[in-house]
Amino acid sequence: MRDLGVLFRWLALSLPLLATGVSAAQRPDVSRHTQRVIAIDGVCRFHPGDDPDGKLGWAAAAFDDSAWQTMVQ
Repeated sequence: MRDLGVLFRWLALSLPLLATGVSAAQRPDVSRHTQRVIAIDGVCRFHPGDDPDGKLGWAAAAFDDSAWQTMVQ
């Protein structure tokens, strides 16, 4: 019976320490994954979607985006 009391005291003292160690290990280090923020002032053209392979030419300087919606920042 005495051994059981020692076991319960050990568990009561150890579990909070173990839980703290697990939760600290689950926190990601986001300091390496920051992105620069760029302010966009004035009127901007907007079109939903993406052109990941560049086939639509959206990034080309000569691309005509005059039919796209405008947004005011």
